[in-house]
This record gives sequence, structure tokens and C-alpha cells, in this order.
Amino acid sequence: MKKMNEIVHNIFELPSLIIDQFTIFNSQLDRHINIDKTVAILSAFPVFLLDYYGIEEIRKD
Repeated sequence: MKKMNEIVHNIFELPSLIIDQFTIFNSQLDRHINIDKTVAILSAFPVFLLDYYGIEEIRKD
């Protein structure tokens, strides 16, 4: 989730909002694919957990 947030918002910490797949893709396109033909690999499982449980539950200590 931190890597996803870094790709989209350039901040390596847990996100404060749910980030949709389209936004992640567009950020990858702008920051990686169009620049040097690379892509960051993200597991779908943490994104699923964030979507399923919500931000507050994930951020609990």
C-alpha cells in the first residue's frame, strides 16, 4: 500500500484515501512507462484489503 501511495502521490506511507485502479495505472503511465518503459509491480492483495476493510481499519496500530 505504501508503494502504491508513492506511485500515485510520491509519498511512501500508508494512503489516507482509497486509490482506484485507473488512477494507479495513469500514475504508472506518467511516471514510469512513458519515461523509461518500466513499471512498478504491485500485488493486488494489499489493495483488496484496503478496499475491503477501509482506511481506518488498515491504519490502526
